[in-house]
Amino acid sequence: MELKTKFNVNDIVWFMEKNKPVEEKIWNIEISIGNNPRIKYIFFNNRNNESHRVMMEKEVFSTKEELLKSL
Repeated sequence: MELKTKFNVNDIVWFMEKNKPVEEKIWNIEISIGNNPRIKYIFFNNRNNESHRVMMEKEVFSTKEELLKSL
């Protein structure tokens, strides 16, 4: 099985949070293998990596324009 991700670690991406567009850097990529493989991107909120958020690949976009078009 070969899985390809849309993005790589250190890519800057856009997603929605609290009804606002957010730009963030991907720090980790997690892949869950089961009947339905899922790709998740993990973003850290601060330099100490104390808090983070996890987004599904379908919720993450390369540009702000792509994000806004998806709404």
